Formats: sequence, structure tokens, C-alpha cells
Amino acid sequence: MAADSTTIILKSTEDWEKWFPQLKRQVSELLWPCINPNVLPEALQHLQAPPTEVNASTINPTKTSVAELTATEQKAYDLCWREYQERYKRYREEMKFIQETRQELQRTIDPGIWASVDSDQGLPDLLRTLKDIYAPTKVQISRSIKRRYQDLLQRQMQSPDWINKWEEVMRESKRHEVGSITEDGQWLLDLADKIQPINPVQAQIYRMQTYGKDTDPIKVERAVGMGYELRRLVQEFHPGGRTRKGNAFQAQGISGPEVREEASGSTRKHARGKSSGETAAPYKKEAPWCRACDQKGHSYARCWNLFPELAFPGFRPTKKALEAVASALKGDEVLARDVEELRALRKQPDQTNQA
Repeated sequence: MAADSTTIILKSTEDWEKWFPQLKRQVSELLWPCINPNVLPEALQHLQAPPTEVNASTINPTKTSVAELTATEQKAYDLCWREYQERYKRYREEMKFIQETRQELQRTIDPGIWASVDSDQGLPDLLRTLKDIYAPTKVQISRSIKRRYQDLLQRQMQSPDWINKWEEVMRESKRHEVGSITEDGQWLLDLADKIQPINPVQAQIYRMQTYGKDTDPIKVERAVGMGYELRRLVQEFHPGGRTRKGNAFQAQGISGPEVREEASGSTRKHARGKSSGETAAPYKKEAPWCRACDQKGHSYARCWNLFPELAFPGFRPTKKALEAVASALKGDEVLARDVEELRALRKQPDQTNQA
């Protein structure tokens, strides 16, 4: 199967950090503990060896056929035969996983690289070879994250995907412990500078939050879940002092839970006043639609089936509504992400009121 536009192709060291998790997702959970290159060779689980076929001589070396076995030997033979069949089944299954993994490797590795390595060696050795050549060192990873972080600081925050890329860089900075970004609250000071033209009050709040009690630097974990808050601030910003919302703002490439929700539940307004001597038809606002429970009358942000803590005491959602919510969260990655961000934001104290 040919790689699509979203598939990460291993072409250089810079691709490894995204290519390797992609590979792991495609490999069977049963096979991965046997080939994981991040585990020492002696700690890997062993691959299945071809089982030895059972015959009469397995039970009694003096017998050449099953018919010659005694009743007791027949029972032992039947037990051994069933065990052999089970082992052979597991062996065939593992061989299938190995073949699929080799096909995935060939599909997602640059042809030049694939031709340069010994692709006939065992999978554990093959993956270890690829890791030794293309997995970046800690220093290389740190430099790459710093470079991407500095590139973001040079770009306009209102540009499409800025917040998504900022969240990704912050997650990687925390994971790889890039101190120049995560230590001393530097990331929040930089974010305050970026948000200053959009919301000076919030920028000052971020600066005040840079150090907590006893001058301990604010933890970088605070960055996780801030996407919703940042999208809301960007959505509300407009140089002329007016708030941009709905479809017009969505068209500019800025996304977020509130904008996506409003765009899905609204219709284009008819022009008011007269045009070419005619009065436009009156605008009739449609009821909002919930992306979670698939019901009208509310948005997903106010859905009691999704957020039962918002409902009145004693509220009990229907089985149909709960099934709709579960199906929506499983099939809509954007909705699932928005819900997680909204839950994280609601758990945080109202920082603006505290300020």
C-alpha cells in the first residue's frame, strides 16, 4: 500500500521522532516486545521458533506409527499433538506480523535508505541498525526543539496553526527536558510577550504567574491544556476593538472549540435594510446543534450528557444520548481534543477575577 500525504517517511534524523511512534502504532502489540530497539537485546522477548512436529516416535522411540501406540501412549500423543497445533498457530501468526512489519518498514522508509541497509536481517537487528543511524541524540533533539521554538516566537500568534505548533513544542520541551525553555518560567514570559498586542491584561497576568509562592518557577505542566484559553483570547481579538466570531473568523484559519461550535450551529445572516429597492428577508436564528449528543437546543460546551456536572441535581442522561456522546468522541478527534481542553480549563481557577 502506497504512503498517503499524512504518512511520515524516514528520510533523515529529523524524521525519526515522528516516524518511530508511527511505526510502533502499526506493529502488533504481541510482536513489539520482541523487536523494540529501545530495549536491550538480552531483555527482548524471544520470537517463536518453528515447533517440532509430533509423531509416534515422539512418544515411544520404538514405534513408527500412531496405530502401534498403547492406549496410554495414545492419550499422551493426543495431548502433544494439540500442543503442537497451538504452537504452530502462534508461530504462523507471528510470521504474519513480521511480514506485515517488514512491509510497513519498506512503505515508510525512503527507498535510498532501505537499499542501504541489510533488509534481510532479523527485525530486532534491522530496527536497532536504523536507530543507531537515524535516531537523534539528546543534544540534536534539544537543538531542534529550540530552533522550532524560536521560529514560533518570530511569527505572528494570529497565524494559522500557531497555537497547535506551540502546544506541540511545549509537550516536546517537557518530555525531553529542554531547560532553556522549561526552567524559570521562561516559556510563560515569552507567551506574555506574544499575547501582549492581543490582550495586555492577560499578558500581565502571565507575567505575574511566572513565579509562584516562595519564588518557585511555575511548572511547564501549566502549558498543557492552555490551548483552549489561547484560542479564546485570539478569537476575541480585533484591531478595531470589535470581536470576531463565527464563520468570518473561521475563514481566516483560526480554530478553536468555541469558533468551531459557533460555526456549526449558525447560519449566514441576511442583510438588514434595503438593497436595490427591496427589503431583505428577516433573519431567523436556528437553534444550536450539539456535536456530542447530536441534539438541538444547546452546544457541546453546555451539553449535560457530556458534562453532567452542569446539569441540575438528579439529572439522568438517556442511554441513547450516552451512546451518541461515546460515538462522537471516538470518531471526532477534534471534538475529543476540544472537550479535554475545556475540561482542563474549567478545573483551573478564574485567573482574571483573581487578578
